[in-house]
Amino acid sequence: MGEKMEYLKAYRIFNSQIKELLNFLNSTNFAFNKIVALRNFVEDKEHRQYLENNEFDTRSSEFDSFKKRRFYLLEETLNQQTLVRAISALEVFLIDIFRDIFIITKNPFKDNSKIHNYTQSQLLSIKSKSDLFNQIINKECRKLSSGGFKEIIKAYKIMLKIDIISIPPGKLKMTEYHDIRHMIVHKLGRTDFQFRKKYNITNKGGISIDSEYLTDCIIDIKAFANLTHELVSNRLRELTTSSIAQSSIDRHLKCHIEILESDLDLDFLNNEFEFWVNDEFEVLKNILSSKTVLSENEFELILDGTCRQIRAYYSKLKFFQQKKIIKIRIIENVDINESINRAERKRKSYIDEDTLELILQQLPEQPWVSGIHKKVAEKLKLKNKVVSTAIQVFINRGVFKQQVYGKIVENGTTTSNGLKS
Repeated sequence: MGEKMEYLKAYRIFNSQIKELLNFLNSTNFAFNKIVALRNFVEDKEHRQYLENNEFDTRSSEFDSFKKRRFYLLEETLNQQTLVRAISALEVFLIDIFRDIFIITKNPFKDNSKIHNYTQSQLLSIKSKSDLFNQIINKECRKLSSGGFKEIIKAYKIMLKIDIISIPPGKLKMTEYHDIRHMIVHKLGRTDFQFRKKYNITNKGGISIDSEYLTDCIIDIKAFANLTHELVSNRLRELTTSSIAQSSIDRHLKCHIEILESDLDLDFLNNEFEFWVNDEFEVLKNILSSKTVLSENEFELILDGTCRQIRAYYSKLKFFQQKKIIKIRIIENVDINESINRAERKRKSYIDEDTLELILQQLPEQPWVSGIHKKVAEKLKLKNKVVSTAIQVFINRGVFKQQVYGKIVENGTTTSNGLKS
């Protein structure tokens, strides 16, 4: 992954959903206003007669009698449904982002406390590793979906080390939006004693959402999603950097294959081709990055895996070449470990979570005095650079804010007391 991470799929979909929702809201409000204007127009007898003479139907429909109360109720319903859809779009984004993460790295999901039980029949019925992975990530996402916002917050904190509830507008406001969504969906907007007590509401009627409140809600939701995406992107950079040394892929092979006898069984080019790597069972698709058909009898294979995996499969290809069934030409043969930029790896030094926790415990509330990293480093017997890097990790995760010359930087402005200026 490069320095600039592309937008994750879940984030792109969220932005698209919010854009469509706002288009729906604005176009519906526009239609409401036009109907109100028309209602006022036809109240004049001469105008009404003119419209009727020109075959314009001025009769009220069975569901809309042009009464002011009716328009108020329609606008109220529109605002409620828009809020419900906006909060739902945010929750889907917060959950689906885990699917995007799962594709990039499996590290956050490696939890020894989670056990999956399979019978032998079930295991042997699994067609591919992707089937197994689908079951794992779908189970994770179903748990988040059924657990609601509280379970989502917990997952971000435990799996990604990100405290999303500290993201503006903060825990109280985000909880309020979710509680209102719950009341609208499950009680048609009617409040109960617990809800009224929690939010100090004396009116026993239904929830009323005006345009100003709805606008603020959508602004907050968009800002919350933007910062969440930024924090997740920063975290992914950490995870992918730290996994370089742990990667099981250390050999990259690209080769051109020409089929000399096409009438024979060529199952060794099939994704499901099974072979042995010494005494370990292997399937071609686990190391096959791509297979490009160049012509009827020509293919280009790209293999990525361990040296043992690549060597075992390549020996199969060599066997068929000796039998004059195929002809092989190696295009690339790269040792991944040697090709890693050592300077980049050194610059992006990885700090384990235990060390990060120790450093976090020693950092006071912001704003910090100048050279705080040196004081913490001296106390913990660590290098200054380790603590400085850890502080940047915390800033990327949203635990702390960027600070320059003893002042906190927020939205391009600085403040010395930690509050927005």
